[in-house]
Order: sequence, then structure tokens, then C-alpha cells
Amino acid sequence: MRKLIILFSFPAVLGFGQTIEINDIKVLDLDVYSKIIEHAYGDLDGDDNLELMLIVNRLDTSEFNTPRDLIILKPSDESWYVWKKSSTVILGTDEGGINGDPLQAAYIDINEINISHEGGSRWRWSVNQTYCLSQDTFILTSYYSYSGALCDTKTEVDFNLSSGKVSYAIGLEECPEGFGDNTHLLDALPITEDFFYKGLRIELFQENRPVINIVTPLNQTFSIH
Repeated sequence: MRKLIILFSFPAVLGFGQTIEINDIKVLDLDVYSKIIEHAYGDLDGDDNLELMLIVNRLDTSEFNTPRDLIILKPSDESWYVWKKSSTVILGTDEGGINGDPLQAAYIDINEINISHEGGSRWRWSVNQTYCLSQDTFILTSYYSYSGALCDTKTEVDFNLSSGKVSYAIGLEECPEGFGDNTHLLDALPITEDFFYKGLRIELFQENRPVINIVTPLNQTFSIH
């Protein structure tokens, strides 16, 4: 209990249940960043101190797109310092297609960083990623993706990178009433595969994160990064 009181009385811990403004975090460069759009607290490294995760809009915007950084701050001497930063893992405001901003969620849950995006128009897509700390590096441990459209095919990937187990499926999305009929495709679908793909390591804060193409046993291909 004593440690809990120290944490919550620490002057740098602010914003529980409220918005954090860019001027509240002195370590952020106001010549680079314009607005904090998401924040979350959590003990990511098990040291009994709360880290602060921020999603921050950058000032180097184009006419339509605002790029974003994911920043992890650590407390030090009643202030914060930047522990980790990525300029690639969070998509910009216009990278969701016709529906605009693709960011759905970015939060900390039981020492994990969870990030979700989605976008598209008629053809929709979504990606959910979970990262955990391993030897001072946040690595991807869980990956789920969906892509598909009504009355058309859909593809789902559920990849547990910790165990290496992959569930891959191609199926059909239902046709709304009066929209059409795709039952003729059922002769070839669904295609489902469960297999193992071990040893893949994707780092959250790696510069120039690679795109990994994975070929399934039935010669289907999907990509993660």
C-alpha cells in the first residue's frame, strides 16, 4: 500500500480520467508535436513504476495526412524522459482510406501494449497487435488481421508469435438481403489452415520495420510488419 501511495502522489503522474495537453509534458518538443490524442499508464517493465504511453500528432503534416508518433515516457526526479519512440507503428490520420483516421485503440493492458487500426471503404481491413517487453525490447507477441467485403471473400489471420501457432482462413462474407448472391463460391471456400511458424521476431521500436511475407503450407501468402 505504501508503494501505491507513492506512485499516485508522484507529481508527474497526471491525466487519470482526463485529457493530457501537449504543454503538460515538458519533454515533448513543441517544434515537432502538436497534440496528444491518446495516453495510457502502465508498469511495462515490472519495476513498480508507471510508464506513460502517448500517441502524439506531429507538425510535419501534408494537406490531408497528419503523421503520429508512439512515445513511452519514464518518470525521473518528478519529471519524464523519453524511453522509447516509434514514428512508424501508428498510422497517419488519412491512412484509413475513405473512412479517414484508422487508429481505433492504443492502450496498456497487463504490461502489454495493444494497438488496433482499421480502414477501407467497401473493402474493409483491420489489424490488432500486442507487444510485450523482452530484454529491453518490445516484441510482437500477437497479431490478428482481417480483410474483406460484403458478398465477397474475407481473409483472417490469427498469429500467436510466442507459440508460433498460425490460424489462416479464407471465407465468404454474407450478402445483405437484396445485395446479391455469392453461394456459387462455396465450392472452393472456405480454406482453413493451422500451422506453426516459429522464430519470427518483430520489434515495435525498430527503425525501418520490415514487411514479412509468410507462405502457408497451401501456398497462400500474407504479410505482417
